[in-house]
Amino acid sequence: KKLFSDPYPVDQTLDLHHLFAPAAYEACQSFLLRAYLERDRRCRLICGFGHHTQGYSRLKGVCVFVLKRCPFVLAYQSAAPIDGGTGAINIYLRKKI
Repeated sequence: KKLFSDPYPVDQTLDLHHLFAPAAYEACQSFLLRAYLERDRRCRLICGFGHHTQGYSRLKGVCVFVLKRCPFVLAYQSAAPIDGGTGAINIYLRKKI
């Protein structure tokens, strides 16, 4: 909980709107790797609410799939309502060794 205190200042943000799932998968992976290599610890993925897919965000599912399997992601959670709510994911990365 203390990692994601409000306000949550981010170093990098990636907006995945208008991407299909395979492209979003690749974009998420490269974004997280780039942020980790640049020693940025606080990031945000904007995946949307899923208004065009009957309320289910396919992109958020892709993001969570990538985040669960990424070895340098320490924690993640949905953003605060002012930062996008469930349509965005706040990410906290491990320190680069």
